[in-house]
Order: sequence, then C-alpha cells, then structure tokens
Amino acid sequence: MHERRTVGKRYELRSTLGRGGMGLVLLARDNTLDRDVAVKLIRRDRLEDHSNAEQIVARFQREAQIGARFASSGLARVYDAGLDETTGDAYIVMELVQGTSLAKAMKSPRRPTDQWIACLMTHLSITVRELHRFSVIHRDIKPANVTLCVDGRTVLLDLGLARDLGTTGPGITKERQALGTAAYMSPEQIKGATVGVRTDVYALGVLLHELIAGARPFVGEPIYLLYAHVYEEPPSLRELRPEADPRLCGLAAAMLAKRADSRPSMEEVLDRLAELLPPSGFGHVENPDFPPLIEPVRLLMPEAVPIGAPQPVVPGDGVAGKVRAADALYDAGRALEAFAQYEALVLELVHRLDHPALHCRIRAAQCLAARGENEAALKRFRDVRNALQPVRGDSDSVVLEVRRHLALQLLAVERLDEAAAELSGLYGDLVRIHGSAAATTAEVREALITLRRRLRHRRPG
Repeated sequence: MHERRTVGKRYELRSTLGRGGMGLVLLARDNTLDRDVAVKLIRRDRLEDHSNAEQIVARFQREAQIGARFASSGLARVYDAGLDETTGDAYIVMELVQGTSLAKAMKSPRRPTDQWIACLMTHLSITVRELHRFSVIHRDIKPANVTLCVDGRTVLLDLGLARDLGTTGPGITKERQALGTAAYMSPEQIKGATVGVRTDVYALGVLLHELIAGARPFVGEPIYLLYAHVYEEPPSLRELRPEADPRLCGLAAAMLAKRADSRPSMEEVLDRLAELLPPSGFGHVENPDFPPLIEPVRLLMPEAVPIGAPQPVVPGDGVAGKVRAADALYDAGRALEAFAQYEALVLELVHRLDHPALHCRIRAAQCLAARGENEAALKRFRDVRNALQPVRGDSDSVVLEVRRHLALQLLAVERLDEAAAELSGLYGDLVRIHGSAAATTAEVREALITLRRRLRHRRPG
C-alpha cells in the first residue's frame, strides 16, 4: 500500500499485513485513541463483478458481530466495524495481534516436544470451547489462522466462516454449501451436511496430527483431500512417530473419527490433554525452536464471555473441575482456602504421578510457602522431587520445576549453601536443555548470581 488514507474518519491505514481474495488486513493507527490496530478491509470495487457479493458482505458483517461478543485472550478483540463513507469499503477494526503464525513456526525442521504440543492444543481448545459454549463454531481452524503471540498467548484468528448456531432466520450459507479449507475440513463439512461443535474438534485433530507427525494426515490436490477426509483412514501416528506419547497419538486418532458423534467433546479433549501438561511454576512452556507459551494451568479457567450474555454454569464434576475450582481460589490470592482443596485432591490422587496429581501437590506446597510456612513447603517439594527423580531423571521438565521451587525454599529458610548447590546444578541442566537465553535459565542465573554475592559477603561464625 503506497498512499495512506483514512477509513471511518479515524483509522489511518499504514501498511499491509496480509491479503485475501476479497480484501486486505492492514496495520492502522486509531487517531482517536492513539493506538495501533489491525483493520480488515473488503474493497467495494472488488465485489462489483462477484456473483456472491451480497453473501460475502453479509458474512463479513456477521464476523464482526460474532467477534465483538467476546473478550478473550484467545481471540482478536473487535473494536469497531462499518462502511467507509467515501469508498463504501466494509471494514472491521481489531486488536493488533503481534507474533508468529503457527504455519510459519511449523516450517521448522524439528518437531516440537509433546508437552509444547499439549500446551498449544490446550490454548486452542480452551478458546474453541468458549466459542462452543455460546453456540459459535469456527469452521476454519488451521495453522494460518493461529498466531503464537510474543506475550505467550495463542490467538485464533478469522471468524469469517464462523457460524452462530443460536441464530434464527435464514442463514448466510447456501444449503449443502461446503465451506472451509480442504486440508482441515471434516467429513460433514465436505458433504454439506449439518455441522456442529465436533466439526471444530475434527479440524483440531488434523492440526494435532500435523504437529506430531510433521505432516497433515492427507496430502494432495484439493479434490483428493475432500475424498480422503470422508473415506480414507489417516496413517498411524504410532508408526510415523513411535517416540511420541501414545496418549497424544490416541487423542489425535479419536478427534479424527469420521462420525461426528464418535469424536470426543472439547471437555474430553481438555481432560486428556491435562494428563500431558507440565505443572505450573515456570510461567511459560518453552521449546528451543518454537515460541514460548503461557503455562496451560493459567488458561484452565474460562475467559471469553460474550458481552451482555448470561454466564452459563460450568460443570465442576470430576478431577478437572475440582482443579479448576482450586486454581480459581489460588489465582484470587486465597491461599488458605486453595490449600484445603489442593490437599483434598492430593489425598484423592495419592497413588498417581500424572499431571493433575503433580499439579495439586506442587500447588499445595506453593500455598504453604505463600502463607510463610517455608519449612513445610520445603518438605513438600523435596518429597515430590524424591518421588519423581528416580522415575524421570534430573532433566525432566517437571523435575526441573520442582528443583527450582526447592531451591527457592532453601533460600527462604536461609540454607544458603544447600540453595547454591541446588541452583548451580539446576542452572547447568537448564543451559543444556533450553539454552542460556531462555527465560527460565535467565531467572535461575540471576538468583544464583545474587546468592553467590551473598555468600561472598557472609561473615564467618
């Protein structure tokens, strides 16, 4: 874009961020609020000879209406929409999402770790679950519509094909019209049959298969892809990637079931992903060749609430529901109440060492630390480390996290020599695994430098 112009009397268009068949996404400046925004624009002159012009504009308006109903960290927020008085161009003003496209990140020759994949899929699944809770299905989930943000968020973009199942009256899409991207379309989409929430589950399953295998389940011309998604079985991930966690491979296979009612619900998907997630503590889940992601535990509480809509009741049955309830108390700073719930879960899961059990044991210890009971917290962290280390080794991500907490508690009770030994060993392992520039490595390095300075100036006796 060579000359700047303004739409909606306030949004100064500056440069092109992306192009589509009917329009552009542009970087713009909101001159009223003095901030950068993204403007999605459909040019009226591009529609003049298009047979589906009215349908395209209606879908564009529906995208703005649906997007404006949500205020979620997993969706680009919609600020404004309208028709430019001068040109007649339709526009949507959105949050400027800064980061890397998942499609670009997936071009790396190295495969992401299972935990990073589980974290990413949890981010996306929480966002999609929120859309579903308010009867909205996305219908075009794919790597190009996912941004890995610089702040660790994962944002699902482009609600252009989203459908509001709660809308009454005639729809925008013609009967039996197949909409979507061929490589990620569900069998029911391809057939032009009724779509529902499990249509998005299928697209997420394609994405999960692609992250694990490094390739989509079906590759070829669009006409072949449409046939394959309906009639062919995807290749076995256990054979393609025998080193991948079988639970992750099994989840992908379940999500790719041909029959929609055979696929898991979004709640089931989240519960199965929870078994693969690292416990909280580091703040981010890191992977050498991929952007860091906010730790999944921080996203387990629903965030997206349509503005003006009643808040639906979220079932709290089962371990996942109890964990979310305890996390809500912890995040609200109510450590005493949270500790009681975590402790009950620790007893309930006493014979387990999976993600929910470890998360509760670690959070219970963190609650004790928050209340100033450092010796008790230290014992809890040491017990977790002693249980895990012989099984998973020193370099396991969960063991690394527990070792960090253990070192911090040693500092809190002034056992400086023991803390220095723990931090020194931990730092060496973090450099070897994540590199010296990783956020967690830098955090431990700073703690170690500060501690060594204290030890040098410590008076004898």
